[in-house]
Amino acid sequence: MRLGIDLRCLPSDGSAGGGIAHAARAVTETLVGIGGCEIICYVPQNVAAPNVDAIMRLPDARRASLVDALRHHPCDLLFVPSGAVSPMLPVLAVPWVHDCDIFDHPEWFPQSWWKRQITTRLFLRGIRRAPHIFAASEYTKRAIERLVPSAKGRITVTGEGGDAELASIPSDGLADVKRQAVARLIAHGITRPFVLMLGTLEPRKNVSFICRLWPQVAQAIAGTDLIIAGQDGWKTSPIHAAIQQCQHELTSIDSRLILFQKKYNADCETFSEQDRRDLLLAARAVLVPSLSEGFGLVALEAIQAGTPVLVSNRGALPEVVGEGEWLLDPEDASAWQAAIIQMLSDSAARERIRLAQQDRRTTHSWEQTARIIMENIIPSPRVPPQADLLPKKTVD
Repeated sequence: MRLGIDLRCLPSDGSAGGGIAHAARAVTETLVGIGGCEIICYVPQNVAAPNVDAIMRLPDARRASLVDALRHHPCDLLFVPSGAVSPMLPVLAVPWVHDCDIFDHPEWFPQSWWKRQITTRLFLRGIRRAPHIFAASEYTKRAIERLVPSAKGRITVTGEGGDAELASIPSDGLADVKRQAVARLIAHGITRPFVLMLGTLEPRKNVSFICRLWPQVAQAIAGTDLIIAGQDGWKTSPIHAAIQQCQHELTSIDSRLILFQKKYNADCETFSEQDRRDLLLAARAVLVPSLSEGFGLVALEAIQAGTPVLVSNRGALPEVVGEGEWLLDPEDASAWQAAIIQMLSDSAARERIRLAQQDRRTTHSWEQTARIIMENIIPSPRVPPQADLLPKKTVD
């Protein structure tokens, strides 16, 4: 069997990317590593390809380019890590769905009404016609079943893997690795204790919420900074306004808000994967107050780094971190303020939460995710009776 992987979701700016792109890259490399079938990756030009040998370069990320490649370099089944299956492909496609939030909260996304109508309808069409569907979490699986009841019985939950390098650090070696991370961050001017928010700046991440309450936290815990690390996504104007307002309020308080962003210009400092790991390792705590998450990679990576994490009680985050005092309502400012202050002022509380979360450190891995996917692809999934026959021709 020859398995194709549609990697048009990888960013065109040459970066490794985060979120879905990060997951797509990680699971692709792991699928190739575990074997089980021949794999070919369809990757646009000018995109940083995953570390695999079998790559078919596309001239661009258009659907027509993928269709042409599939005709000249065919596969038996196409795995689509973005979850968005293009219409009328000359091969059956299996999507990997990370979240369905655009259906319930379109205001979080940058698309116009017309574009959203097109993309959501195509997404649902891909789900209905898929011989099998992968979901990143039980939360996402339930959302798919609500939107497409006929998908029940065809969905497998995969989980995601976090950061394999962080997960591989032995528990008795974490303290030394953390000290090394602290030393490396000094080169970036990060010299004081800090709390970390990590991820693309976009409405779902609830960054403005933390910016509004941080001055009160800073007044109670002097000498601790807030670091917000991640590239700009969409609808960022209110987020940057909240960051600037917080920085202004901190001018008379012994605390800073540091915006640590990825840069891809050759003349600018590069925010590397090692920087990302160092921030997770060196933070006193990681905050994930998201209004929704289809999985919650940052929360898992914080746990793998041995750093306690406070998370929202929404989306798939409770699945990733488990039940505990660290689950908070992402709209309850007083609860977050109190929890952060306790985490920073009480080392015993911080260690209690860290230890309680450590049983989740090895619960997920990319190898486990890849094996779940492979086991449900080989042999090829049965085509459901309601699935349409593939078209003989493709019309653009």
